Amino acid sequence: MSQQNVDLVRGGENFDEFTCTVVEAEDQGDTVVVTARFKGRNKSGAELDAQAEHVWEVRDGKLARHQSTVDREAWTKGWS
Repeated sequence: MSQQNVDLVRGGENFDEFTCTVVEAEDQGDTVVVTARFKGRNKSGAELDAQAEHVWEVRDGKLARHQSTVDREAWTKGWS
């Protein structure tokens, strides 16, 4: 997987079907790691099926960092 900006707001505009399912969530203290799968069909008929990982770090009760990685090839194919 490579790092890719995931624009979920545009997901609803460009897809007839669009879901994000949490596969696993791991509490690592001040860090939470979530593995997820994005699936859908865009308006041109291309199918999206991409695994992603989101890492959130919390400091003093506030979000300090968020990093998202996604299967770039699958993500790009689903947006074509």
